[in-house]
Amino acid sequence: MLSSDVSCKFNKANQLSRKDYIYYMNYSEKEVLSFVEENDVKFIRLTFTDLSGCLKNLAIMPSELQTALKTGIKLDASVFYGKNDCSHNDIFLVPDTSTLSVLPWRPKTGRVVRFFCDIKNLDGTQFECDMRACLKNTINKMRDKGFSCNIGTECQFYLFETDDNGDPTHKTNDKAGYLDVAPRDHGENIRREICLSIHEMGIFPETSRHLYGHGQNEITFRYGDVLSACDNLINFKTAVKSIASQNGLYASFMPYPIIDQPRSALLINFSITHNGKNIFSQTDNNIKAEGAQFIAGILRRINEITAFLNPLTNSYHRNGIIPEPMYVNWAKKSRDHLIRIPSSHPGLERIELRSADPSCNMYVVLNLLITAGMEGIEEKLSLDSYSDSSKCMKLPQSLKQAAELTSQSDFVRKVFSEFAVDSMLSLMSADAQEYENSDNKEAYEADKYFNFI
Repeated sequence: MLSSDVSCKFNKANQLSRKDYIYYMNYSEKEVLSFVEENDVKFIRLTFTDLSGCLKNLAIMPSELQTALKTGIKLDASVFYGKNDCSHNDIFLVPDTSTLSVLPWRPKTGRVVRFFCDIKNLDGTQFECDMRACLKNTINKMRDKGFSCNIGTECQFYLFETDDNGDPTHKTNDKAGYLDVAPRDHGENIRREICLSIHEMGIFPETSRHLYGHGQNEITFRYGDVLSACDNLINFKTAVKSIASQNGLYASFMPYPIIDQPRSALLINFSITHNGKNIFSQTDNNIKAEGAQFIAGILRRINEITAFLNPLTNSYHRNGIIPEPMYVNWAKKSRDHLIRIPSSHPGLERIELRSADPSCNMYVVLNLLITAGMEGIEEKLSLDSYSDSSKCMKLPQSLKQAAELTSQSDFVRKVFSEFAVDSMLSLMSADAQEYENSDNKEAYEADKYFNFI
């Protein structure tokens, strides 16, 4: 039985609502050190994401945790600047103690825990490429104006069989369809195991199902504050891949791993209050002014930021199997519009953005979307010009087009540093050019993305 105060606190956190969970996960340095000592923790993963949103980690032993909490653990900055660039100082990973999480798919003896980290310069200032810290700053500005935002995500993925060497094949683990059940659906037990594992990490699943595509699955989980929603998505994707691997399968978050099957989307739901009142609530079937302005702000900037929502060449294959957003528009209920207001009970109204995919860097995406929406409120933008699809602009049709629109955006360069923007654009532009130059584009994407996304 766990005896320390922090162990009790940790266990209690996993039984609480999301609001209380955030509070109870606010561990002190002493509590974290006690938890590690008393719960047979042998490895500590200090995690962060690079500019593309890929999860990175540095493992330390428990004896180094106190140093990490006080001064950070030194890291070669080449993960951001490039391996051949030796001109920059080292950076430091400082664990965010509120993100303490046991990895439940690792052995119960010699436990492994994970922290998300703040990335600092030697003088303690924020590192310019720390997208998680940039998002924190935006959240704080939003909060100072009386706004509170919760995010819910619906993340879709495919399951594939592996070969005798454990390498992924392109054969899906079943041929089932929407909401099918076993024995046709071969993913039931995997989804169950994923749900139980992420629940142990404090991520509370709500629904799980087989989707339209062969081997395609979806698990939704409870709304959380903005930063936790991003952290939870990273934890979720890691859990899915790890548990799939332990079951002899490969999980892919590639948008179109199979060209003639439905896309894997990342649906992003926003629930926002201003001084405690829901800005998306409706009176006489009309959305409140601030809610309309927030939507208009996103729609005004969406083409400038689509390269971040859909950062792969593979993100732009539209096969028409399932309706997908194609225009800069919005609607109530309709699922083929970019932004919709789903049916909901009074007081629970939200908006859903439908164009993103699971390959994106969620910290970057939410920062841009929230900033754009708040800009819409501040400038009192109108939604009138975004309702009729026949008069609306199309979304970018390729990564090359999307990246070119981003390169011309003053808005994006107000949100992130010049170096961060140029670095992210450089990666996307290089992919777009390689894709254009490839003789076999499907083979290029399979080699470039399938084993890594």
